Amino acid sequence: MSHILKEQYRHYNRLWFNNKLPKRHVHIRFAKMPRQRLGDYQFTDGHYYIRLNRRTRFWPPVWRATLLHEMGHVATEGFESEEHGPMWLEIMRRLLKNGAFNDLV
Repeated sequence: MSHILKEQYRHYNRLWFNNKLPKRHVHIRFAKMPRQRLGDYQFTDGHYYIRLNRRTRFWPPVWRATLLHEMGHVATEGFESEEHGPMWLEIMRRLLKNGAFNDLV
């Protein structure tokens, strides 16, 4: 399943982020998480880690929307100290305006 997540990341990187997000050292997987958390992101030792709640693995619209959310964090890594700061919010607004979530909701 992780190859599907990685391919979706590459697809969204090309489609919505102008291929500017890292292509290497990106790790994406489904993980056991609290019910209320859909995903999270961490940058450690030069590696980007995206975890998606494993409960969403059978609901592609949910995990894909969460992946886009977490990719926004990858895009702002090193530029913002706030988790959902102005840069991240602008990325989310741009994605919404340009239709990134249209097929997901």
